[in-house]
Amino acid sequence: MLRVLQSVSFLHRAGLETMLMNYYRHIDRDRVQFDFLINKDIRGAYEEEAMELGARMFRTPGFNPAKSRKYNAYMKQLFAGNPEIKIVHGHNDMEYVPLKCAKEAGIKTRIAHSHNTRLDKGIKYPLKEYCRRHIKDVANQYWGCSLAAIEFYYGKEVVESGNYVFLKNAIELERFKFNEDVRKNIRDKHSLGDALVIGHVGRFTYQKNHEKLLDIFKCIHDKENNSFLVLIGEGELEEDIKNKAAKLNILDRIIFTGAIDNVNEYYQAMDAFVMPSRYEGLPVVGIEAQASGVLCVFSDAVTCETKVSANAAFYPLEETPEKWANFIMEMITDYTRTDSSDMLTQAGYNIEVEAKRLMDLYLELAGED
Repeated sequence: MLRVLQSVSFLHRAGLETMLMNYYRHIDRDRVQFDFLINKDIRGAYEEEAMELGARMFRTPGFNPAKSRKYNAYMKQLFAGNPEIKIVHGHNDMEYVPLKCAKEAGIKTRIAHSHNTRLDKGIKYPLKEYCRRHIKDVANQYWGCSLAAIEFYYGKEVVESGNYVFLKNAIELERFKFNEDVRKNIRDKHSLGDALVIGHVGRFTYQKNHEKLLDIFKCIHDKENNSFLVLIGEGELEEDIKNKAAKLNILDRIIFTGAIDNVNEYYQAMDAFVMPSRYEGLPVVGIEAQASGVLCVFSDAVTCETKVSANAAFYPLEETPEKWANFIMEMITDYTRTDSSDMLTQAGYNIEVEAKRLMDLYLELAGED
């Protein structure tokens, strides 16, 4: 059995971790098993499930430069004690660090995986930028969720050379397929009735731009009083967003669900999925929403490859909330909810198909195909 070490911050319910778990659930685990390198001292929501599927959790001392000696010693011991790990697959903005250790330990297949088109400009930005600039010194496989993400992290020359792997953020299409009974159940649960429901799924971070989403919904609510906004997720800016909603006098029209494990059911209750992100690689939630048949409106900062169905559209990020609201309302009056399963399968987002492709890629890279 081939074991692949997946390097993540921690296994919480966020985009890349959800993508990984989608693949992990559907891969042939008798042939390929995942282990997880956890780089934050946080127990993620997916950990228990991953261990039930056969994964091991390896917790590092963290990426703090002050702990670099301890980190390097931990990684050296990890690889020495687990020779069955043949592939290291890095997924976070500082994947340079574990991949460097993997190279020093003689791991032949070292995959860097780009999930975004920009780095957060936080306190760790200089370190993340260093890691991005030097990733090709330690990785020998360049993967990404979109061509834009691949070009951002590895450079245009990698795209032009074709020396990359485009791994789709595939999902369980049947799980997200529209169901009128599920729609009614969720609406009844939150007393939504026949209200216009705008939805969003994403962590409360700068990237996701919840501030603009609130301004957009405020304009929609001014036009349609019987309307609600459903926000699914958690994050460091959640309280700020609640405070802004209170100032806009729309807090009582917003449903904050937190991190939940039945997001698929909430898409059914939505009339429009709105994502005014400041930047994105290729959001898993954008594919999930389209699989549910709901109308999707993305900012033009979201990579164009996200659009798969006829019910998805882009709108300029810099336009005013009022214009966003008008665009969304016009789209809602014109669209009919349809099944996009065939289109998503043809576009490479059916996990049943793509999990086998990933397994074959891993086995080929390890020389075990």
